[in-house]
Amino acid sequence: GNTHEQLIDGTYIAEANEPSNGFSDIVTLTVEDSKITSLEYDAINEDGEGKNYLSSIGEYTMTDSNPSWEEQASLLAKHVIENQSTNDLSMDDDGKTDAVSGVSIDISAFVNLTNEALQKAAAENQE
Repeated sequence: GNTHEQLIDGTYIAEANEPSNGFSDIVTLTVEDSKITSLEYDAINEDGEGKNYLSSIGEYTMTDSNPSWEEQASLLAKHVIENQSTNDLSMDDDGKTDAVSGVSIDISAFVNLTNEALQKAAAENQE
Protein backbone atom coordinates (compact mmCIF):
# COMPACT_ATOMS: atom_id res chain seq x y z
CA GLY A 1 0.00 0.00 0.00
CA ASN A 2 2.44 2.64 -1.10
CA THR A 3 1.18 6.16 -1.65
CA HIS A 4 0.01 7.15 -5.09
CA GLU A 5 2.43 8.73 -7.43
CA GLN A 6 1.73 12.43 -7.72
CA LEU A 7 -1.40 12.82 -9.81
CA ILE A 8 -1.45 15.49 -12.49
CA ASP A 9 -4.45 17.82 -12.40
CA GLY A 10 -6.91 17.28 -15.21
CA THR A 11 -9.79 15.12 -16.37
CA TYR A 12 -9.09 11.57 -17.44
CA ILE A 13 -11.44 9.22 -19.22
CA ALA A 14 -11.08 5.46 -19.34
CA GLU A 15 -13.46 3.46 -21.46
CA ALA A 16 -14.08 -0.26 -21.85
CA ASN A 17 -12.81 -1.65 -25.14
CA GLU A 18 -15.87 -3.77 -25.71
CA PRO A 19 -19.49 -3.41 -24.70
CA SER A 20 -20.84 -5.85 -22.15
CA ASN A 21 -24.54 -6.66 -22.54
CA GLY A 22 -24.84 -3.76 -24.95
CA PHE A 23 -23.33 -1.21 -22.56
CA SER A 24 -19.81 0.25 -22.64
CA ASP A 25 -18.47 1.16 -19.22
CA ILE A 26 -16.80 4.53 -18.88
CA VAL A 27 -15.10 6.26 -15.98
CA THR A 28 -14.38 10.00 -15.86
CA LEU A 29 -11.87 10.99 -13.22
CA THR A 30 -11.05 14.56 -12.22
CA VAL A 31 -7.88 15.45 -10.35
CA GLU A 32 -7.37 18.82 -8.66
CA ASP A 33 -4.42 19.69 -6.45
CA SER A 34 -3.14 16.16 -7.07
CA LYS A 35 -6.23 14.63 -5.45
CA ILE A 36 -9.18 12.77 -6.93
CA THR A 37 -12.01 15.27 -6.57
CA SER A 38 -14.60 13.77 -8.85
CA LEU A 39 -15.30 10.37 -10.28
CA GLU A 40 -18.17 9.43 -12.55
CA TYR A 41 -18.99 5.90 -13.55
CA ASP A 42 -21.47 5.21 -16.30
CA ALA A 43 -22.23 2.63 -18.94
CA ILE A 44 -23.44 3.86 -22.32
CA ASN A 45 -25.60 1.94 -24.77
CA GLU A 46 -25.45 2.23 -28.54
CA ASP A 47 -28.06 4.98 -28.45
CA GLY A 48 -25.70 6.99 -26.29
CA GLU A 49 -27.86 6.66 -23.19
CA GLY A 50 -26.11 5.93 -19.92
CA LYS A 51 -27.25 3.67 -17.12
CA ASN A 52 -27.14 6.68 -14.77
CA TYR A 53 -29.71 8.44 -16.94
CA LEU A 54 -31.75 5.30 -17.64
CA SER A 55 -31.89 4.36 -13.96
CA SER A 56 -32.92 7.92 -13.07
CA ILE A 57 -35.97 7.66 -15.36
CA GLY A 58 -36.77 4.11 -14.25
CA GLU A 59 -35.75 2.39 -17.49
CA TYR A 60 -32.89 0.46 -15.97
CA THR A 61 -33.88 -0.99 -12.63
CA MET A 62 -32.08 -3.15 -10.13
CA THR A 63 -33.88 -5.46 -7.75
CA ASP A 64 -36.28 -3.55 -5.53
CA SER A 65 -34.24 -3.83 -2.39
CA ASN A 66 -31.05 -2.38 -3.86
CA PRO A 67 -30.18 1.24 -4.57
CA SER A 68 -30.50 2.24 -8.22
CA TRP A 69 -27.55 1.78 -10.56
CA GLU A 70 -26.96 5.51 -10.42
CA GLU A 71 -26.85 5.46 -6.61
CA GLN A 72 -24.52 2.47 -6.58
CA ALA A 73 -22.17 4.10 -9.08
CA SER A 74 -22.13 7.18 -6.92
CA LEU A 75 -21.45 5.16 -3.73
CA LEU A 76 -18.47 3.56 -5.47
CA ALA A 77 -17.18 6.95 -6.61
CA LYS A 78 -17.57 8.40 -3.13
CA HIS A 79 -15.62 5.49 -1.65
CA VAL A 80 -12.71 6.02 -4.04
CA ILE A 81 -12.68 9.78 -3.43
CA GLU A 82 -12.65 9.25 0.33
CA ASN A 83 -9.83 6.70 0.12
CA GLN A 84 -8.06 8.26 -2.88
CA SER A 85 -7.59 4.70 -4.08
CA THR A 86 -9.34 1.54 -5.23
CA ASN A 87 -7.01 -0.66 -3.19
CA ASP A 88 -9.53 -1.81 -0.62
CA LEU A 89 -12.33 -2.53 -3.10
CA SER A 90 -11.87 -6.26 -2.80
CA MET A 91 -14.18 -8.41 -4.91
CA ASP A 92 -15.03 -12.03 -5.49
CA ASP A 93 -14.87 -13.92 -8.79
CA ASP A 94 -18.13 -12.34 -9.91
CA GLY A 95 -16.84 -8.83 -9.34
CA LYS A 96 -19.05 -8.34 -6.30
CA THR A 97 -17.76 -6.43 -3.31
CA ASP A 98 -18.80 -6.05 0.30
CA ALA A 99 -16.39 -3.15 0.82
CA VAL A 100 -19.16 -0.63 0.09
CA SER A 101 -22.56 -1.21 1.62
CA GLY A 102 -25.46 -0.94 -0.79
CA VAL A 103 -23.40 -1.90 -3.81
CA SER A 104 -24.50 -5.12 -5.48
CA ILE A 105 -23.33 -4.52 -9.06
CA ASP A 106 -20.26 -6.12 -10.59
CA ILE A 107 -17.54 -3.56 -9.86
CA SER A 108 -14.68 -5.14 -11.82
CA ALA A 109 -15.06 -2.79 -14.80
CA PHE A 110 -15.33 0.19 -12.47
CA VAL A 111 -12.13 -0.76 -10.63
CA ASN A 112 -10.20 -1.56 -13.83
CA LEU A 113 -11.22 1.68 -15.52
CA THR A 114 -10.62 3.79 -12.43
CA ASN A 115 -7.15 2.30 -12.14
CA GLU A 116 -6.56 2.97 -15.83
CA ALA A 117 -7.61 6.60 -15.39
CA LEU A 118 -5.35 6.89 -12.34
CA GLN A 119 -2.44 5.51 -14.36
CA LYS A 120 -3.10 8.15 -17.00
CA ALA A 121 -3.19 10.81 -14.29
CA ALA A 122 0.14 9.63 -12.94
CA ALA A 123 1.75 8.79 -16.27
CA GLU A 124 3.57 12.07 -16.75
CA ASN A 125 5.56 11.39 -13.60
CA GLN A 126 6.68 7.94 -14.48
CA GLU A 127 10.30 7.53 -15.40
